[in-house]
Amino acid sequence: MACRRTERRDASRWVHPAPSTFPHQGFVAANGLTVAAPGLPEAEVAPDGVIAVTLVRAVGWLARMDLRSRPRPAGPLMLAPGAQCLETIEATLSLFAGLDPRAARDAEFGLRAVAAGDGPLAPPDRPLLEVSPREILVSALKPAAGGPGLILRLLNPTDGAVAARITIGFPVSEVVPVRLDETPEGAAVRVDGRRMETVVPPHGLRSLQLVCP
Repeated sequence: MACRRTERRDASRWVHPAPSTFPHQGFVAANGLTVAAPGLPEAEVAPDGVIAVTLVRAVGWLARMDLRSRPRPAGPLMLAPGAQCLETIEATLSLFAGLDPRAARDAEFGLRAVAAGDGPLAPPDRPLLEVSPREILVSALKPAAGGPGLILRLLNPTDGAVAARITIGFPVSEVVPVRLDETPEGAAVRVDGRRMETVVPPHGLRSLQLVCP
């Protein structure tokens, strides 16, 4: 997560005016309100706290000489037929109080059922994967690319290191920290039954290879 100031920048010495919009990765939070806007990666927060989400960016020209936002053209002065995106657009916005990256991620991805055969992988009262605290997000859980087991990636979007507590609902024989290319990195993580703990650095990603017996 990144914090931004809402007051307008002094762009008196800039060639172009300073933009008031900014890119985001799924949600924007201001004044105790969080707006999750999956698929709409641009927003603006006005100095008075109003949150504006860009629905669609459309153009009729590649460049023009009379734009307040860009006094100098960014390309040839040509018409762009069909670039207005004149069609029905559906968007989903989720609003909730406070700052909760996990709730914003849940609003973006939701739930999807996948057929996995007749035999249950775990008892009804045992989750296959449980991660806490809420500040830690599950970025991926996938088969390992070049070895046995699964790769679990944990994301910490906060400004401080967080100790992630993980509970696995299936047996594992070894848990090895790995890099993004899935090569080993550091000593194996101690597993207590089906529970383990690892520290995820601020704004960092921690990848673990879960080796099944």
